[in-house]
Amino acid sequence: MNTTNEARLFAIFDHYSKTFFACFVAELFANPDKPEYLICFRPSAQETGGDQYASYYLHLPVKTAEHILSSGTITSETRDLLSVQLSKLKET
Repeated sequence: MNTTNEARLFAIFDHYSKTFFACFVAELFANPDKPEYLICFRPSAQETGGDQYASYYLHLPVKTAEHILSSGTITSETRDLLSVQLSKLKET
């Protein structure tokens, strides 16, 4: 995947996490050891209850990333996972 697609993927997840969970994407990068992307989510400053360094790393398979880019929307399975994990992240 090229940097343009990585930037698009970053923007899709960043917008989603800001809109629904008051979180943001801190980084997105290809895992050099597996066919996946790692996406780091952090709570926005006003949402941290105690741990200002709280984070959640999503392991996103390349095939799923390609589907998200072609459809322009996050898959339901990924949304379900983010719903659970990012809700917990806000509470830390």
